[in-house]
Amino acid sequence: MKVALIPEPHAWPKSGGVRQHCAMLHRHIWGYAELTPANLANMVHVQSAYPSDKVDVYTCHGGFTPHPIAIVYKNLKAATKIISVAKWIVDEFFLQYTCKTIVIPNGVDLVEWENLPHNIQGLAEGFVLTKGYNSIKEHWLMLIDVARSLSNCMFVSIGAPMQLTSSRLLPNFIVLPVQPHKAIQGLFNDCLMYISPSSEVNPVLAMEAMAACKPVVGLDLHGNQEVLHPDCLYSGIEDLQHLILTASQGQLDDVVDSNKRRVETEYNWQHLIKRTVEVYEDVLTDA
Repeated sequence: MKVALIPEPHAWPKSGGVRQHCAMLHRHIWGYAELTPANLANMVHVQSAYPSDKVDVYTCHGGFTPHPIAIVYKNLKAATKIISVAKWIVDEFFLQYTCKTIVIPNGVDLVEWENLPHNIQGLAEGFVLTKGYNSIKEHWLMLIDVARSLSNCMFVSIGAPMQLTSSRLLPNFIVLPVQPHKAIQGLFNDCLMYISPSSEVNPVLAMEAMAACKPVVGLDLHGNQEVLHPDCLYSGIEDLQHLILTASQGQLDDVVDSNKRRVETEYNWQHLIKRTVEVYEDVLTDA
């Protein structure tokens, strides 16, 4: 089986779920298929809002914004099979394509989450970590309010949903630029917990934090609802403050253990790649 994966590595995004999904496909497809350019392939697998003359399998990560939406729907229409990384995206955006859609979530390579680096940013351990990009602005402002209330707790955000004049928003709230994967591993190793952003389709960093054995909480919305433990979803400031205090007292250990088992069974790339290859085989069999 000769498979073309689009985009090619040089065109991958700098960070985020689409990048990790592409990286995992390129890493794990070996042994199941031969990677080849599109003009030599008998199977073309296209990701996200990347255009292609031929689309046999299309992975939809969401991305329903004005700029790429025409490409997204063109890929949806052209594909013989569609992989959606989240069920809620199918239900809300393209029910007309359910007959050719299978849900296969993002995932993690468990080996990457062993023997993690430590103190990679020079930050004292025990901070609350979040990701600012992909966050709804109102949710971001809510986190800042929580940081003001919990002044003894340090908050660290990777990126921000708006332009900032300073990397230190509060004495206990700092913003880092977008980080490479190795640095994120170190941040997860040192943090107290991870707050999953509010608008991600299928939150990869949440899965990675679960693999790193950290408590993960998130706004009761969309991708968080599909990935996170129900006890770790919050609706407002008071709920989030309670979860942070609960984590600081070590009272989410049962959830951490449950999350690690879930990553091993549901979000393990060794399993997910086999499901993806089954989609390829179905397309080739029907051709």
